[in-house]
Amino acid sequence: FLLRAFLAILVSVAASFATVWAPFLFRYSAFSHTECHQWKGNWDQGLGGLHGKLEGTPALLVNFCRDRRLLPESLLYGMGYAFLSTQQRASFLHGNHGTRGWRTFFPYAMLVKTPVGVMLLSVLGALCWIWLQKG
Repeated sequence: FLLRAFLAILVSVAASFATVWAPFLFRYSAFSHTECHQWKGNWDQGLGGLHGKLEGTPALLVNFCRDRRLLPESLLYGMGYAFLSTQQRASFLHGNHGTRGWRTFFPYAMLVKTPVGVMLLSVLGALCWIWLQKG
């Protein structure tokens, strides 16, 4: 049993490794040549100064993987860019503008956009489930 579990884990790790690295042709460097100074500058300046410098847990994660070359460099750059570019974005709710969003957005959107019939069927289904659990 333990040998099968170990082999299953080993195959999963190998498949994950291949799935991540194969699109990058198993190459760490983002470029095949070493003359791209802009790429290194972007890393050093915090993704080109476009969104600021990566900080906190995302910075620790990206730098840990980068220092040990665990993931392709361009994937790590993309992760850093995604972390930074999603910190703030324009949002709108009930006539209010903001950059951080609202906790009530998704519950409110569900209540406003879900058809009344679907809500009634959901409530009816929940009541039937409760009634069956008691019975």
